[in-house]
Amino acid sequence: MPHASMKHGLTALIMTLVFVGCSNPNDQSYFNSDTGKHISNWLPATHMTAANANLSTCADCHGADFAGGISNIACNLCHMGGATSIHPAGWLRDACFNHGAYALNNGTTACANIYCHGPNLSGVTGSGPSCTKCHAMPHSATCGSCHAVPPATGRHSAHMAAGLNIVCGSCHASDCERHNNGIVDVAISTAFSAKSVGTVAFNGTTCSKVSCHGGQLTPSWTTGTINVNTQCTACHAEGTAEYNSYNSGQHRRHVVNEGLACTACHDTTLLPASHFTALNTPAMEGPASATLLNSLNYNGTSCDPACHGREDWR
Repeated sequence: MPHASMKHGLTALIMTLVFVGCSNPNDQSYFNSDTGKHISNWLPATHMTAANANLSTCADCHGADFAGGISNIACNLCHMGGATSIHPAGWLRDACFNHGAYALNNGTTACANIYCHGPNLSGVTGSGPSCTKCHAMPHSATCGSCHAVPPATGRHSAHMAAGLNIVCGSCHASDCERHNNGIVDVAISTAFSAKSVGTVAFNGTTCSKVSCHGGQLTPSWTTGTINVNTQCTACHAEGTAEYNSYNSGQHRRHVVNEGLACTACHDTTLLPASHFTALNTPAMEGPASATLLNSLNYNGTSCDPACHGREDWR
């Protein structure tokens, strides 16, 4: 039989435990003793503050490995990057393999809740930001979701001007593996391959073997310019086997022998509609005669300009 003093001691201990266990909920505590759960405002901010202050206290219920423990609630149920990280390392930078790929493959149901990014993905104070902070919603797998189109760097604006039909995929690979390394990878589409032997390429400054520049080395991507009104030979060269050579008719006689400028016969105001609309094809868009000055009176085979009478162009 227990000694009387021991009995009194056990009774006192039991009463103390009962008193503690049945006390009123303390809003300042992390645990509601009445419900056996965390306090009502535990998620998301209080939860984060407590975990950052002393993560080891979470292990008492969620297990030493945070796989559930006696609570049967694993931290990775919400924390994709483990108990100490919401998302895996590189979640935003490695958009193709993490952030973007997850949303595209799984949808945004898991993201859209009152504790993470909000039911409408509009953000939660102290937790996940609004998805529209970075891209439009619903999210689509386009370059414009993350990048300005055209980007402000280099000569993007000139190349992606209205009517040129040049898109991001014309010069950049669309596969995630190339984009995931944090480096701006250039992979020019073979649709822009010049007629001459060689592979389209970019050396970090200039492009080579691209049909839209007549196979010639281009000006600097960052500082170069071409005045289409006066610098036709930046892309066109007489006597070559390129798509953009001017070998037809009497070009040699007029341009080489007589030294006439291209603008003596061609109207540069007609270039956007008749010359720059399909640079990814080997064919002349216009045809070339569509850019001729009206004063030449060209009829398809001959012209009658002010400098001489009607003569056959062929």
